[in-house]
Parts: sequence; structure tokens; C-alpha cells
Amino acid sequence: MVSRVLLQGKRATGVRATIDGVEADFDAAREVVLCGGAFNSPQLLELSGIGRRDVLAAAGVPLQHELPMVGENLSEHVYSPMMFRAKPEVSWNAQLSSPLRQAALGARWLLKRDGPLSTVTITAQAFAPAQAGGKDAELKIQVQQVTSPGNRGAGKIVLDDFPGITVASFQIRPRSRGHSHIANTDPKADPVMVSNHFTHPDDLQACLLALKMSRRVAAAGPMARLIEEEVRPGPKAASDEALTAYLRATGATAYHPVGTCRIGTDAVQSVVDPQLRVHGIQGLRVADCSVMPTIAATNTNAIAIVIGERAADFIAQAD
Repeated sequence: MVSRVLLQGKRATGVRATIDGVEADFDAAREVVLCGGAFNSPQLLELSGIGRRDVLAAAGVPLQHELPMVGENLSEHVYSPMMFRAKPEVSWNAQLSSPLRQAALGARWLLKRDGPLSTVTITAQAFAPAQAGGKDAELKIQVQQVTSPGNRGAGKIVLDDFPGITVASFQIRPRSRGHSHIANTDPKADPVMVSNHFTHPDDLQACLLALKMSRRVAAAGPMARLIEEEVRPGPKAASDEALTAYLRATGATAYHPVGTCRIGTDAVQSVVDPQLRVHGIQGLRVADCSVMPTIAATNTNAIAIVIGERAADFIAQAD
């Protein structure tokens, strides 16, 4: 585990890490590149004394280089599910919950390369504007052939004991911004992450609209023939107030955090420059989705790969 970046003045020279319980320093031949993602990259910068003056003082870390945007600008998509009891033949709950049926699915995949194990649980997706006549997609609706009472909670995912499907919605261009900062000098401690979901009023309204759209999709002819009843939040949640309460209670991460080491030309408003170099520190780059200044209207995997490829180009060109 890397605990900090080693600095000599304003230059990164290596990292300090613990391997099998032994702490050691490792010198960099050329550069140090952080690829810890939206939570761990700013955490490592702050543990190394690079970041907001007030955050480092509160955590007990001596300030080495002030960069006020480290850990700020956190952005994430919010996952909001509606769940329905469905015809048994369209739900995978039973198949994926039984060890014997899981074994049968595994054998099916090995022999035929098809079945539930050949794909993800998301079998359909659609994008839509937030307003009638809008030109840009703001919302995403997806159909999943499973349901879970835990809704992406911590620990093992447990599926419902009834046949169910989920119609989930996302606002894909959120405007709310949060932050992620260290609270102490312990590299094993999780940073304090504050998402601030729904703090921008447009986000709450867009997610509310998406939830209503999910309900309309489920009630449309082809889907309605497969669905028996709405389970979560249930038909009693008919008012905007009830649906808003459901959103706040069940909105979950889409696993797309970005933005906490945002790219830019101004060291006051960003953390890395257009070549992914940390402002004011030589020999130190960040190459992950934390450098994204805004969140993309899609999954972040392909973008992370592109960022890595560009970082490799920049390093090669620096020779």
C-alpha cells in the first residue's frame, strides 16, 4: 500500500509504501503517476501535503504545496430503481439465487456460450431529454432482470425471493458537486466522502422526472404484459413528495465517481494541467477519472482507458 508521494522541494522523487508489513521508499526513475481513482488519488496527494490548506491542517499533515481543488468537484451519477413483481420467465432472481441453478447456468455458458452468465443483468437501455422537444439526452432508463431489497448496499447482494425486474433511472448530466478529503494521517483510513447528491435543484427535478418515466415505461404495452405489480416504491407513492422521499432514501451510486483532481490551466481552479501534470510539482501526474472536469453522460470505463493512453503519450513525448 502506497502511503505518500516522496517530495524533494517541488519535485516528486518516489513513493513510500508498505509491502507485507514492511515500509520502504521506492525511487522513481522518471515520474510518479497516480492512478488511484476519484477517491484515492486526492487522498494520496493530501497525505503527501498537497492540497487545501484547511483540510491538511485539520488532518495534521504539514502543507508542502497548496492546491485548493484537490478533493473538490466530486461528481457521480445517481442510480434510482423502481422494482416490479414480474412473470417468472423474465426474472433471473431464482436462477441466480440457487447454487444448483447457478451451476446449471455455468454449464450452459461453458457448453453453449449463452444464458444469463453470457451477459449483464441490463438487457435494455434508453436515453431521453429532460424536457419535451429537448435535443440533448439528460436521462437514462435501463431494464434489469433482477431485483434486490438492498439496492447496492454494502456486502453481498441478495436478490428478492420473488420473480422481479428493475426499471432503473439515472440523471446522466448531474450538476451537484461533492468532495472527498482525508481526516487524519492514516493511509488505511477511508477518506471522508460527501456526494452532495440533489443539492442542485435541477438534479432532483431531473431524477424525479426519470422516476416517473420509469413508471410509464413499465406501464407501456410490451412491458405491462410482463409485470404483475409495482413493489418498490409501490403505487401508494403517487405524489411528488412521496417519490422525492423515495429518491432520497434509495438513490445509490452508479460507480462512476470523477472530478476530484480536475484538469485545467488555472492552478486555483484545477489540480492537473492539460498534460496531467500536478500544478507546481515536477515529476508527478494523475491518470484516472479524477482528472475529468465534468462527468460524462455515460459509463466511465472507456474514458479511463483513454486517459491512461494519453498519459502514456505525454510521458513518452517528455523524453
